[in-house]
Amino acid sequence: MIDAAGVEARALDETGAYTEPDEASLLGVDHVPVQAETSADSDHRMAEVHELHGERERDDGHAYTNGAAPAAEAQPRNTTGLDTEALRETLALVGDRIDELGSDFYAQLFALAPETREMFGAGMAVQRSRLLGALVHIVGTADDRDDLVPYLEGLGRDHRKFGVIDQHYAPVGSALILALRNMLGIQWTPRHEQAWIQAYDWIATTMSGAAQRDAVIAPPWWDAEVVYHRRVLDDLAVIQVRPHTDYPYRPGQYAYLTTPRRPKIWRAYSMASAPRDDGLLEFHVRTVGAGWVSSALVWRTEPGDVLHVGAPQGHDIASPRSESDLLCITGGTGIAPILATLQELEQRQDGRRVHVFYAGRDRDSLYALPHLESIGVRYRRLTVVPVVSPEGPTDRSPHLMGNIVSAYGDWRRHRVYVAGPSSMVSTSIERLREQGVAEDQIVFDDYGLW
Repeated sequence: MIDAAGVEARALDETGAYTEPDEASLLGVDHVPVQAETSADSDHRMAEVHELHGERERDDGHAYTNGAAPAAEAQPRNTTGLDTEALRETLALVGDRIDELGSDFYAQLFALAPETREMFGAGMAVQRSRLLGALVHIVGTADDRDDLVPYLEGLGRDHRKFGVIDQHYAPVGSALILALRNMLGIQWTPRHEQAWIQAYDWIATTMSGAAQRDAVIAPPWWDAEVVYHRRVLDDLAVIQVRPHTDYPYRPGQYAYLTTPRRPKIWRAYSMASAPRDDGLLEFHVRTVGAGWVSSALVWRTEPGDVLHVGAPQGHDIASPRSESDLLCITGGTGIAPILATLQELEQRQDGRRVHVFYAGRDRDSLYALPHLESIGVRYRRLTVVPVVSPEGPTDRSPHLMGNIVSAYGDWRRHRVYVAGPSSMVSTSIERLREQGVAEDQIVFDDYGLW
């Protein structure tokens, strides 16, 4: 067990383990696997807007959730033909009124297409945050075809589970431009309007095309029966479900879930198990506060319930194409995709060494440690370093994990995966950069707050 004083690491190879995205988004599904619900953070969104104009250099990873860590380099050449200058200027002019923009967008949408209101649950606050986050991401990558197209295609495929069809794209685009026009008033120019019309045409065409292709080969969601449910902590449950039909996925990926107790509201959770012959999927769900879906999954779900499971998304951490040793840094339920990855590596007797730094608010919160230890008995190239703060659960020092990881070894030749609370993710990535780990070696998932 390691704490701030750096005592005793456990090497298993020698001795033998958010904000949640909201409901249907119509542009606003943020591909972030999260295990706990928190309120939206408008300061983070505004920091992202400033980043688009070079006003603040990002170092916290928040704007790049579920992706490779961004290099601090000059903007690449424009490969899309979109008027990125006008798009970014628009968001800069919106400034700190970005929440107001989200509210007006939905008011315009529901007036233009009243039937779309039925796609959403009762609460809209988190939904507005997801929409705005998607807009910021799209504008931030509007000059990079290689980034923008896969992102939009993923949105298009994912929106199938909400019942989005081609006819919905036109009113969404109209509502977005009307909201921007209302927000900017006399600052709105013909160039702004043309830039957004062109950009939205790109968005809609890319998303709808991906959705149409996906409809040929996959359902919009899978029905899955709950066969196991156990609360391992007061606020955390391990849930196993059996999809009614084959569900192909890779270790490290995540899926959106919805429960009949919270219809029309989807939340993203990482698979905690590698693909199995019996088809079972395992999820680790933590509830925080009054989280709608997570509280229903933790407190009100039982065997026999049928959940909807969206298509798998995210990274294949156990990619057999890589021969590099693997460094995993995680906290809380961020351990879930790492457990799935380790199971896969064990099953195929992979020869890579794996280091897992596993943080908790206290020792009791390291709920997956026995599971990690059992894997380590069989997969002897695994080293697990549990990390807790000597100050206990009240300590939120964001630098603890990053400092321990950077002091432990040289990681420049490793593939790196980081998953967990925002502060832990951002500071760990910062320390790895300082050590000289290349940006393209780092992939991460930001799970929001503890």
